[in-house]
Amino acid sequence: MGFFTSEGTKSVSFNEKEGFNVGTVWSGVITVVGDEQQATVFGTGEPEFWAKSGQPRMTLPITIQAEQVQKTAEDDGQRSIWFKDGHGLKKALAVAIKNHPQAREPEVGDYIAVKWAGWDDAAKVYEAKWEPGKGKFFTESQPAQSQQRPAQGQQQPNPVTGSWDQQTAAAPADAPF
Repeated sequence: MGFFTSEGTKSVSFNEKEGFNVGTVWSGVITVVGDEQQATVFGTGEPEFWAKSGQPRMTLPITIQAEQVQKTAEDDGQRSIWFKDGHGLKKALAVAIKNHPQAREPEVGDYIAVKWAGWDDAAKVYEAKWEPGKGKFFTESQPAQSQQRPAQGQQQPNPVTGSWDQQTAAAPADAPF
């Protein structure tokens, strides 16, 4: 698809009205790290600013080849995740990256997973995982899910509502997430 013929990438959802509930996981290999841009107010599209400082509130779109989506002629399986300043998704991914021994900014080919873990008062709580350069384990000829290999003794999460129990044990350095 080109600039004029593309309809854009669909975004991930953690919206209960769309059938996504606590425990929903979106994961896959990063295909695009977009440009940081000013966030907009949901529903109005107006530029968003921080209330106290008046500074623009920024967001960064990252597109993944979503493991939860079967590629079809009508759907390429790509989904964008919008990481907005001050939002739980950005905080969760930042923690995952900072806690990784190879911490750096996300890049194309890295593997990320974000999970709606629950509620804290009225705010959604998220968890995230990040593995650098995991794209080498996934090919166009085989779906990403069939390529996943859990490390011995680790359970593999269900791609949409998966459990994260025992997921952070010592995996081999070359094992996918």
